[in-house]
Amino acid sequence: MLALLCAASWLGVLCAARAQDTPSTVAIDYAAPAGCPSRDTFEARLRARLGGAALSVREPVRLAVELRADARRFYGSIALSDAHGVLGPRAIEAERCSEAVDALTFVAALLLDDRARAADQPRPAARTPAVAGDTHGRRASQTAGALPRDSRPGSTPATATPEAAQREVQNPAPTTPDAAEVVAAAAPTAQADAPAPSDRASEPAGVPAEPSERAARAPSRLSGSLAVSALAASGVAPSVRPGLGVWGALSLPLAGNVSVSLALGVRTTLPQEVPSSEGTGTFGWWSSALALCAALGPPTGAVRGALCLDGEAGQIVAQGQGADQPPRVHAPWLALGPAARMSVHVRGPWRLAPGVGLLLPGTRDRFVIGQTELHQVPRLTFRGELALVVEWP
Repeated sequence: MLALLCAASWLGVLCAARAQDTPSTVAIDYAAPAGCPSRDTFEARLRARLGGAALSVREPVRLAVELRADARRFYGSIALSDAHGVLGPRAIEAERCSEAVDALTFVAALLLDDRARAADQPRPAARTPAVAGDTHGRRASQTAGALPRDSRPGSTPATATPEAAQREVQNPAPTTPDAAEVVAAAAPTAQADAPAPSDRASEPAGVPAEPSERAARAPSRLSGSLAVSALAASGVAPSVRPGLGVWGALSLPLAGNVSVSLALGVRTTLPQEVPSSEGTGTFGWWSSALALCAALGPPTGAVRGALCLDGEAGQIVAQGQGADQPPRVHAPWLALGPAARMSVHVRGPWRLAPGVGLLLPGTRDRFVIGQTELHQVPRLTFRGELALVVEWP
């Protein structure tokens, strides 16, 4: 009979140990735009990142992974949650969705590793407050700490043995705190243990590089834009003329939020008729334009400002009518001067860019019909523009 009791006790302890060591799978909530790697691909990369280890833990764990994109970059966030609280969320960004998924698998592996190390550490015993002088309250607290593991809520049922009961009395286990205490206690540790995304999420594998090394090998991102603008121009006709402009530009980021850009475009105005006693003159204007700008502000920021040096090279075309010998004049147009522009984000890759500039003409031609002067180019002219811009990547 004694041998039978010992065998039954040993079998119960073995079943309890196996029940406690049975792993729970990691549940993955995965959301990504069309064209991104699938959930199975993410899980396969995570398994590879963990060195072939199965996605299993001692306690149920859920990974929430979300990817979103705009016209320029992909953005991802990840958070790990279990019975002890939430670890995260952590955020990353990348130029391609596959790179974002690689970074998220790296962060997921770190979070699982941090949670596993935290779960392996022994937890201090929680104290149950008792009223001073109430010996019954203290006895109840001691009794609750000495209860066998299978009699407390949330534990795995097992057959208690005298040796196990003695160990429980010598090392009383903590009472189970409520959910609010668990979250409050776990949140600071999670934030302290979790890796900062800027330091660790961007490294695909191995030992993270120093920030200076990452900055040294970060490639420059050359971006482009196309713009169509409504134009107001002075100096090319007797009065301010409305017109249109078309631009193409390349931009190169420098240190910080400073970037330089080079833009090339064409401008033209609507013709204007100027009557006089000796005939009528019709003025038209077109010009190629070149602008070198220094912009201040993040490339994807809501508002950016720029200071530019503008140059124009083109023609003023004047045609006389109603005179004995109506002349047709093609006068060269050269001008140079400063300009200021602002760029405001509207939606996706689209931006609005108002701007104004002052130009000093290189020539000051006079236009006459008969003995009547119709127009002379002034010493200073201005340009006002409102452009609709699309940017890439």
